[in-house]
Amino acid sequence: MSHWGACQFGHDRLVHLLTENPDLLLVDHQRIMSCFTFLSKDFTQNYVYKLLLNCPQVLFEKHSEILSKLDFLNKQLGIPNSEIVTSSSLGHPLEHMRTRYEFLKRCGLYKPGSEGVKRTNPSLSDMFDTPDEQFAKQVARLSPLEFDVFTQLYALEIEDEDDLSDSDSV
Repeated sequence: MSHWGACQFGHDRLVHLLTENPDLLLVDHQRIMSCFTFLSKDFTQNYVYKLLLNCPQVLFEKHSEILSKLDFLNKQLGIPNSEIVTSSSLGHPLEHMRTRYEFLKRCGLYKPGSEGVKRTNPSLSDMFDTPDEQFAKQVARLSPLEFDVFTQLYALEIEDEDDLSDSDSV
């Protein structure tokens, strides 16, 4: 537990973090410090704490994957870091997030917000943490079959785009 002290979350917060996620006690000191240093570049100490509390799996992600997810959430969806740290969205694969975002966007249920404009979009938790059937029915208000078909077609669309970009580079 002593290696967690270097993060300086404070005793009570550290106890809460480790009580909520006891597996974190087994994490190697080097991994903790590497992740903490990396996350501290984009997040305040308080935000790093909240992120680890809500999404401890970021400790095991490659830094490049986390950056890709942050870039997607910040730039594509217009979500500020203050909202990202209160969800477990960074724990999901980027493909999962892109697919659900595109589905909602194409259904007209997600509109990226401009600065200063209040968004009425689904929460990150609703978008990414719900099971597929619940996501389709309650968030997108469509059938699970429609979401399943979209998921398959979107995967083909992405594959075609990748093939096209590969042939352009030849």
